[in-house]
Amino acid sequence: MSNNRTKYHFIINPVSGKGKGPENFRHKLENYRKHDDRDIILHTTNGALDALDTAAAITRECMETNTPAVIFACGGDGTLNEVANGIADFYYDNTESISNIQPGQADSEGAGRGKSVALGLVPVGSGNDFARYFDRTGDFTDIDKLLKGYVTSTDLLRLTWDEMDESEGKVVHRHRYCINGMNLGLDGNTAILAGELRKYPVIRGSMSYILALGINTAGMNGADVDIIADGEAFYSGKLLLSTVSNGRFCGGGVESCPKAKIDDGLAEVLVIPQVRRRTLFRLFPDYKNGKLMDRKDFDSLAKYRRAEKITLIPRKGYMEFVADGEILKTGKLDIEVMPGMIPLFLPSK
Repeated sequence: MSNNRTKYHFIINPVSGKGKGPENFRHKLENYRKHDDRDIILHTTNGALDALDTAAAITRECMETNTPAVIFACGGDGTLNEVANGIADFYYDNTESISNIQPGQADSEGAGRGKSVALGLVPVGSGNDFARYFDRTGDFTDIDKLLKGYVTSTDLLRLTWDEMDESEGKVVHRHRYCINGMNLGLDGNTAILAGELRKYPVIRGSMSYILALGINTAGMNGADVDIIADGEAFYSGKLLLSTVSNGRFCGGGVESCPKAKIDDGLAEVLVIPQVRRRTLFRLFPDYKNGKLMDRKDFDSLAKYRRAEKITLIPRKGYMEFVADGEILKTGKLDIEVMPGMIPLFLPSK
């Protein structure tokens, strides 16, 4: 049975960004829908992976009934990651149908063409790095603009690895999608610590990243890996930091990959080898402001390329990194760009 009326689902993480942003948006949305006849449905998460499970359940139902829907992730990058993962698995074998959705499609009912469920975002968390890509973050909390939006598409990064499942006593194959990017080494370790620091009321946004960077810099915590990009050896050995990115920003506003495009079918691969602490402090302002690649000495300071498939092999057998703000620990990691993986619903301009 088909229902051609688009449903607008808002999955709200009440603890994102210490809770104030999500609560304010919820209040606005509840008042708005009292005077609007569209199908606006609110969901509240109760813990880890709840946003993923909720998004998956909505997607399954909409695909079974051919009902168009937009699922808005209301929180930070971690909430966005969960909602994207909840939708993405249903499209894994159906990436070609994204061509049925045309960028700039002003009719909100267009979310139901081709793939029936689109991803929306309401960045009310701490980092909100994926939303920064669009340079108009204020539009993403304007309910009128959200509901009158249009459909485009975004690539995803598919991360796969093997791990031992102790309960089953065997190695199992795991996967997860990443919409913004993954960070390893000093960058990843800093993001991990920044997440802990944000739990303190006086530490907000990029302040947590800068403070965590200072703490980690004292130990110059990096990583030791082999990196293969599109079948070619790209880097081998100890590094200060590395990112494989779909978006431009990380760490609450650090523009680490200024050339990134979310719809070009390629990931940005950036490595900064181990450098002296004094050199790091000299480089950081340019790194933060997206100017690192403009430096005349860039080629002597970093390695950069674009790729469709990337493999990271930790020399110590395992590595800890951050993907869309979520902490993961793996051995060998394969990353593949999934072009136009899911429809992305953007607010009207």
